[in-house]
Amino acid sequence: MTEMALQLMTAREDICLILWSGCYAEKMDEYRARFAEEGIRFDYSNENPEVGNTSFQNFEVKLYFNVGIDDKFGFEPETDWVKVIEVLGTL
Repeated sequence: MTEMALQLMTAREDICLILWSGCYAEKMDEYRARFAEEGIRFDYSNENPEVGNTSFQNFEVKLYFNVGIDDKFGFEPETDWVKVIEVLGTL
């Protein structure tokens, strides 16, 4: 399910995928290569240069996103990937 959902997101031009992780750089390179083998492309790793600072907010280190997929955000992979795929299929 995970691969299918990420492949669907990769195929969309209106979705910017960011791989955000606390792992070391060499491990991040390994992860990105493994994802690429599955046809999954992340636009950025541990950054979102598409969002700049404003007069009220500093986004240099703050993670900015519209949708986050992480267990710390309450994402349950066993059930929620199905929902993601369903939503992507109807957009």
